[in-house]
Amino acid sequence: MDPNELVRRMLTIRGLHNYAPGDLVAAIDFLAETSGEVPFESMQGESFPLAEIEAAFASSGKHAGMRTAVIP
Repeated sequence: MDPNELVRRMLTIRGLHNYAPGDLVAAIDFLAETSGEVPFESMQGESFPLAEIEAAFASSGKHAGMRTAVIP
């Protein structure tokens, strides 16, 4: 994400930690409603099988701000 865009467009970023179940529903609804407008794929990190957990940790440390998925 370009910080200039945040400032020039006066955007707000909000985070959520320790959320309630209803918050997850709201997040899924948001993703469904904006899927064609927001390039969510560009925010997604790599995915790894559970057997490659060490590689997943290494990847997550190299890509700040991106989520790394571990698939069981």
